[in-house]
Amino acid sequence: MRHFCFAIVAASFVAFPSVAEPQGEPDGADLLEQGLQLLFKELLSQIEPALKDFETFSDELGPKVQQLIEMIDDFRNYEAPEKMPNGDIIIRRIRPLKEGEIEL
Repeated sequence: MRHFCFAIVAASFVAFPSVAEPQGEPDGADLLEQGLQLLFKELLSQIEPALKDFETFSDELGPKVQQLIEMIDDFRNYEAPEKMPNGDIIIRRIRPLKEGEIEL
């Protein structure tokens, strides 16, 4: 996600390169270009802290998600999750266990 945002900002600077000091009054295209550059700079400064938080969150959550994927093996073997009144979430198995498998 972070790389995607940086790519957008970088592409905007390539598409709208900095303008040298205009001689005389700037025309509409120059003002639009400067406005877009300011917009992208502000957008990046607003998004950057959230991207850092998301990166930290994904680094912490990644190993747990990997463990869950290894435990489940194939999602087609299970029904949709069901939330119980007490807050527990149950994921029922559709296909029977193979010989030697242990239900957790």
